[in-house]
Amino acid sequence: MTNLRIEFDRSKCIGAGQCRLSDPIDFVYASDGTDKTDLADSANIEDPNIYVKEGDHPQPHMPVNAGIHCPVKAIRVVNLETGEVKAPR
Repeated sequence: MTNLRIEFDRSKCIGAGQCRLSDPIDFVYASDGTDKTDLADSANIEDPNIYVKEGDHPQPHMPVNAGIHCPVKAIRVVNLETGEVKAPR
């Protein structure tokens, strides 16, 4: 397991769905009925549009791939143990 911080800026989301294909556990269809995405089990901490999820992740490649494939770079993934930004690249 890897300790990650996943940040999702919902204001940038255009509903392309690449994140949901790459990581259907963390990224789910929006609860408001739009084509946008929500970050599952996240907290809205810093900004009204920024959602954050931290903790050990059993499959860290999944949110990293979601961040890499997001066409508008709405996803940022940081390894909390090393400080390395894993996505976007």
